[in-house]
This record gives sequence, structure tokens and C-alpha cells, in this order.
Amino acid sequence: MGSPEINSHTLYSHYARLLQQAHEVLAQADRYLQETAPDGQPNPNYLPVYIEKLKQLRTVANPPADIEARIARQESHLQQYRQRSAKARQILAEYPGKLRAIELANNVFQAPAAQTDDCLFILDQETCSAHRVRQEGGVTGPGEVTDIGADTVFRDRHDIELCGENQTDAVRVWSHRVRLENLTIQDRRSYDTAHRDAIQLIPPALGYFEAGEDGKQQYVRVADQMAGAVLEDVVVQGCTIRAPRAPLQGIFASDGFCRRICIRENDITIRGAHAISIAGMLDDCEISGNVLHQAERGEPPAITLYPGRIGGNMAEDGVVAVLGFAGEPEALRQHYPHQMQYGPVSTDAPNRCIPAGAGAGEGITIHDSRTLLPASFLRMGAGLQDFHYHAYLQAYSSLTLAQYQVQDPFGARMLEAWLETRSNEYAGGRPGNPVLGPVSPEQQQIGERFLKPALEALRSGTLAAVRLVDIEHSAIRSFVMKRLAILQGQVEPLAHIALDNARRDQTLAFILTLEQRANIVRMAFLDAGVRCAETGQPAAGLGFRVFFDGVDDARGVTGADGCIALSGLPLGPCLLRLDDPALTFVPAGATPVPAGVKVTEAATHLAGTLLKYFRDRLPVVAAYLAHDEAHADYCLGVLERWLAGRRVTLATVTDEPLKQEALSVLGVMASFRAPERRTISLQVDCHSREGSLVGRLTGSLRGSGRT
Repeated sequence: MGSPEINSHTLYSHYARLLQQAHEVLAQADRYLQETAPDGQPNPNYLPVYIEKLKQLRTVANPPADIEARIARQESHLQQYRQRSAKARQILAEYPGKLRAIELANNVFQAPAAQTDDCLFILDQETCSAHRVRQEGGVTGPGEVTDIGADTVFRDRHDIELCGENQTDAVRVWSHRVRLENLTIQDRRSYDTAHRDAIQLIPPALGYFEAGEDGKQQYVRVADQMAGAVLEDVVVQGCTIRAPRAPLQGIFASDGFCRRICIRENDITIRGAHAISIAGMLDDCEISGNVLHQAERGEPPAITLYPGRIGGNMAEDGVVAVLGFAGEPEALRQHYPHQMQYGPVSTDAPNRCIPAGAGAGEGITIHDSRTLLPASFLRMGAGLQDFHYHAYLQAYSSLTLAQYQVQDPFGARMLEAWLETRSNEYAGGRPGNPVLGPVSPEQQQIGERFLKPALEALRSGTLAAVRLVDIEHSAIRSFVMKRLAILQGQVEPLAHIALDNARRDQTLAFILTLEQRANIVRMAFLDAGVRCAETGQPAAGLGFRVFFDGVDDARGVTGADGCIALSGLPLGPCLLRLDDPALTFVPAGATPVPAGVKVTEAATHLAGTLLKYFRDRLPVVAAYLAHDEAHADYCLGVLERWLAGRRVTLATVTDEPLKQEALSVLGVMASFRAPERRTISLQVDCHSREGSLVGRLTGSLRGSGRT
């Protein structure tokens, strides 16, 4: 009647499962243990009577040769039925009380102790269904229940705290029709680990039941969250999230899509920027009345919408993001009835952000980037326009592996090549200075646990007749998802990303064709306004160079209005340097370095430390230094002079504000895509005609916004 081990997501669903099994066992046992049938007539299957009839055969003239064995077998069955019936009745007597105790303690969705590193509470489909049945449904017969379809509500819990060293998520929503209300989630830990969430939203698997060959109902898989399933009807309202020392993500969804989601009147304090980050948000959604607090020394919190993605990125095989959908006729919507589109998000009440140390807040806009490939995906991703979601879903849920190999021969070849290449790399390492970097311990585990078994299964031929969605190897499923998605959409031209082009090409080589990878466009803009500090007048005629990689750089001269307006550039980090070596950048709000300042030992030491730090962590700085030996002398010189003017000592701490100011001094900035385009404000103290240095350039790298 089920294992005593908990193999469900919650203790509540484990107990509910035992109750369901007890009903089923009792219904089966009663067929043989009840003297009368449900209609009041004698039960023809009543086992004690049958055993007595067998015993009477002992006295006949010629008893069956196996009569004793038959009697012993039926008596053993009777004993087993009685034992199972007694155990079932004990469960039916005790476990409703156990469930009630869990409900009264508000622990319905609490994960078992062995699972709390993954999440503390989880609202999965099984637990939610069991809870709805007990709250609003009713038992209609032995083992039969009715779920009336009401929302599952988890509310008024104020002691949810992430405190274990490896604990990841506080609350996971993995079911439709869920309401989270008035919860308090705390994380007082201090760490830099990413991908930890206060509330994570996950689409449940999509599937349906149909009659099998034996007439019994069987579940047919269609898609999980990685394949693009859709989460529906979730409300997160009035919750408080506090993580002042950690980049805990507040309310987060990364895989699949979601519809009819409401995130309202929540109060969120985190050190990171991802206060509310939702991928794949479709139509009929609301994000309103939320208050975001910037933690001390934390990033400004944001509300950001990202495109939905298909297939993940298990082993450097690329990310596929859906930037736009194609219209599809209703006849194609066999597995999911709705048309797919990124609709407007309603804001019934303004969302506000309260900066660190400030009493009053200010309105904050929702950054809608659903039609834009996220910056974090630029080095490893491709975007799809005109995506035929329903055609993709039909193919993924119906094709066998053999059928897929015929339909997509390129993808079939690349699947095996990817599994072999990454398995070998993750097992033996990458020699030299590889573009993709060294192999990490995590990648070694991925290769051993997932890639090697998948490659062996693929080559064995045993998967040929298996539907793609039913293949147990996630490495095969995730790769094929992306290839099928690409076949059902238009791959957007890839942005020229200078130093990162090579890395992206090696990542996407398995899922995109050579022609698709070669379709690279320079799409970025760099805008700046330069003025004389003394007069406020435009600083015209200043020559400059914008360094990206030493090949795709740009040169120009500030216009009569002091503006720099460049287009058709590579996208990403760059370094702006004025042609006049006497003009150097200083951080926003700082005073120019006094004339005649002497460089100190402390300034020289700190300049070298900072430049090495940037070289080791910022590829654009490393490339600039390697491009010309004179560049290192220039960078050290401007840093030394600025630090000397700042009067640093050997005890000066190289904290984050100092590093950001040093980047400003070096002219490190970035180009932007059209939707993110902004203007950089710069000031310069202008030279006199005689050449004496009257001032120097003062730069503010804070974007002023551009419409």
C-alpha cells in the first residue's frame, strides 16, 4: 500500500496518496471479504465461502490432486486481504487527523526535511489537488474524489526563512490556480550565489488522458516547462520579501510561459536587481502596487519582463528565446487552446521604488524586454520571431526520435556531435586557452551524469521508436526542443558583439546552421554630449576613438554641438579615448585633478592593482592592453594621476565605488541597442590656444535616457 518513504513533494500529498491507496485497497479487498454485494445480494466472490467449498472437495470420492495446494493458496490470499484491509482501515481512521493537523499548522505545502535545500514550500499539482479536494471537494465513492476547481490558497505565514548554507528557494509555485497572500520571506544570509529565489513560478507539465489498448486511462505527456508549457491563474499579493545582504531574486520565473498572472502589492527588499523578473509573460497579466526597496549598497531593484525560452542551456548548446509569435489557426491548437501573444501588462496602481536611505519612493516603470534577446543571452543565444508555438508543440509531442531524425537531418547530426564533443571536453578538459573557458567541476558532473548516458542511449538505437517527449534523457529532449523551435520560427539576425562573437559561434554551432550563424549585423548606438565645464558650451572638434576589439572600432570628432552620435556599431563593452592625451576622464561629481599634482607610491601601487583587476575580469580592458604596448602606459598614467589627486594611501580600500570611478577614468562604457539607447553626459575643461591645460574631461556614465 505504498512505501513509508516520502517520494512526493510534500508530507501532505504523501498522506493524501496513502489515503487514496487505502480506499483502493479496501475496495479491492471488500470484493472478497464482504459477505454481501453492494446491491444486498450474496457476494459470489466471498472468499471464506469459496474456501469452505474447496474443503468440501476433500471428502468426495476422487478429490482433485492439488486440492490442498488450492486451499492453502486461497487461505493465504484471505490472510493477505484481511491484513491489507486492516491496514487500510487503520490509515482511513488515522490519516485524516494527520492531514487536519498539517492544515491547522499551515504546513500543507511544506517540503520534507530532506528536500529543503531545493525549496522550503512547494505548491505542486498533487499537493494542490489534494488540498482542494479536502477543502472544497468530497469523496463520492471508494477511492473517488471530486476537485471542484477552486484556487489553492497559501496565506498568512510569516516565519519562512532561508537560513541553511545550501538552501535555494523559499516558495515554488508549480501548479495552476494558486494564490499566495500575506507571506513573509526572509533571507538574512550574506552570499553572492545566483539563482536563488524567494518565490519561483514554474509551469506544470502539459498533458492529457486517453484510453489505452487495455481500455484503461493513461497519461500522455505533451510538454514540461523547459519545452514551453504555460502557467496560468496565479496571484502573488501582499507578500513581504527581505534579503538585504544577498542577491535573492524576489518573484521570479525563467522557463516556459505564463498567462493570467497577478503580482500585486508586494513589498520587496533585496540586494540584487531582480525584484520581479518574469520570462514569457503572455496576456491578461497585472503587475501593480508593488514597493521595491533598494538595500544598502545594493543594486537598484527592477521589474523586468523577458522573452520565454525553450530548452535551457544544459551544456553550452545555446539558448533559444521566443521574441514574437505567429498567428496560427484554431485547428492547430490541439494541445493548448489559446493563441500565443505577448500582451500588455496592466498596472492598476503604480509600482514604486525607494532608494537606499531615502524615505519617499518614486514611480518605477516595468522594463518590457519580451521582444529583445536579454543581454545575458547575447553570448550564447538566438532569438526567434514569428514562432509557430502550436505547430512546434504538435511536433515535439508526437514525433518519435526516428521520425525527428528524418524531419531534421541537420539537427540529428548535430545532436550526436554535441553529445560527443561536450562529453569528451567535460571528461578530459580543454587544453590551452579555450574560447569557452576551462571545464568546471559542475560541467564534469553534467558530462558524467547526463551527456555520456544520453550518447550511449542514442547510439544504441533503442530510442528510435520512443516519442521525443517520453525520452528519459533530458539532454536529448532539451536539444531537440530547441531544434524544433528553430524550425518553427525565424531566427533573428545575430548582433555583432565584438570580442564575444567567437564564443557565441562555438556555442550556437550545434543548433544553428552556418548561414544563420553568419547573419551578423552591427546594430548598436553610442551617444554622448560633451561640454566645456567652465562655460557649459559644446566642446566641438575633439577627436576620439571607440575601442571594441581592435578590428571593429570607430573613430570620429565631436560635432559643433559637442555631440557624439554613432550607429552601426558592435554591441557591448567598449573603451572611449580622446585623441588628445592630456584630456582624461574623471568620475561624475569629482573635481579635476589639480595642476602639478605629484604621483605618489600609493597611487602607483593602487593604479597597478586596479588595472590588473580589470584586465583579469573585463575582456575589453584585456584586449585594449594587448592591442598596443603603449595602451598599458596610458592607462597606468591616467589612473596614477587621478588616484594621486584623490590622495589615496597604501591603506585605501579598493571597494566597489572606487572600482566604478576607476572605470570612468579609463573611459569604459558600452554601446546599446535601439530600445535601450541612452545618452552619456560628458564635461571637459577645454585647452587654450597656447596649449596649456585649462581643464580636463569630466564624464558622467549615467544614462540620461533617450526617446
